[in-house]
Amino acid sequence: MEILSAGAEVSVPHIVIGKNVWLLSDNDDRLFMLPETYYARINNLSETHYFINFNGVSGKVSKNSVSTTGYHLIISPTTVQARIDGNFHDFSQIALKERPAVTAQTVTEIPVIDSFTILGEYPQESGNNWYFVQYKSHFGYLQTDRTDTPSLTIETFNPAPPTNNPPNNSGNNPSANGGVFNGISGGALRIVIIIGLAIPAILIIFLIFRPSRNRKYYD
Repeated sequence: MEILSAGAEVSVPHIVIGKNVWLLSDNDDRLFMLPETYYARINNLSETHYFINFNGVSGKVSKNSVSTTGYHLIISPTTVQARIDGNFHDFSQIALKERPAVTAQTVTEIPVIDSFTILGEYPQESGNNWYFVQYKSHFGYLQTDRTDTPSLTIETFNPAPPTNNPPNNSGNNPSANGGVFNGISGGALRIVIIIGLAIPAILIIFLIFRPSRNRKYYD
């Protein structure tokens, strides 16, 4: 199923992200932790995983780690624009790592005057946390304390309810114009109309077959 537009009332399957849900690579490596309360559209699935795209990054999540729901809108990304912290401006460049480890291979060097995009967080029990970031066409990891955004604050996601409101034909609706049926529901209005039509019909039948008091009978 395809989402027609940002406001289209088309429900498509999404995962519901709870606590400690990781976006995984095809090789089952952790990419970054997904933000709690958010939804992510399901693009495909296997026996064990849902395949999604979050903040422009394709990956998968374990079916056992999430629940699912239908949703009808496009969800805004949680990306954050950031720069290298000023304490590191004595260097000309900072290494973007292939993995969240100081000893990992360098993907590219980020000039300290350039900005980059934080796509997600990679927390570690040691407290030495990393960000998964994009710099131009490169993706990799930076230590959080080397950025000017050492901690992320992501707003709670509040899904919007569907709006299946009927069209307001105010020109043909007596209640919209303050008429005599103002405030009466559609079903009640039909009952009033039926009763209004039935009473005159019964009255006419009664008048036709009512015995006349002045009628005289002759042998």
